[in-house]
Amino acid sequence: MILDADGVANKEEELKAMAEDLKAGVKLANRRFRLRLYKDCMVGSDAVTWLVNHGYAATREEAVTLGREMAAMGHLRHVTSQYIFKDEYLFYTFNTPLESEHREPDSTVAELHAIAERMRRELETKDRKWRNGEYVNCFTGTNAVDWLVYRCYAVTREAAVQVGRRIQELGWFSHVVHRYPFRDAQFFYRWAAHPPGSVQLHSSPSFKRGSSGRHRCSFTTEDSSP
Repeated sequence: MILDADGVANKEEELKAMAEDLKAGVKLANRRFRLRLYKDCMVGSDAVTWLVNHGYAATREEAVTLGREMAAMGHLRHVTSQYIFKDEYLFYTFNTPLESEHREPDSTVAELHAIAERMRRELETKDRKWRNGEYVNCFTGTNAVDWLVYRCYAVTREAAVQVGRRIQELGWFSHVVHRYPFRDAQFFYRWAAHPPGSVQLHSSPSFKRGSSGRHRCSFTTEDSSP
């Protein structure tokens, strides 16, 4: 267990160390799918097996959760960013240290779960149509980005996309046909039937209006609505 200066377990540092161990232990290879070659990647099910066999997880379900948390912290990703971490024959690669360190914004796993929980409560979902298909209870990427910026979880729309992708990587939602990662576009996304976590955020942004009518961000200890 890795402790911070106050003697409290530092989960983010533990996930970083776990990712380094996984990278050193699991089989990485050049793999081909549909005529395309993906270099130095691992198979999701192999990573799950490694995490269980080496004592990082008691079950394969726990290993999947750890994989998704490592992805949310920027340590690994699907080779095309099309899928969240799964116990399946899907290819994943490790980000370089530079990519991990410069990933924005710097939210913890607990904070991401809390943002997702509030977003699930407040963001409008409805049935939507595209071409000949109808998709029930979904939201658009653009609306989600609007919400993240409005709630001050991101300063820019680009930063909001990064928050959304990390929440997606934790398994909170997916593209309706599992084709696209989270984007600031009119793509449809649907919440998972069973949320992966429910963690209270001890310091969450609230929305306030100034005298000019423009909003500013402040941090409170309660989850208050405007």
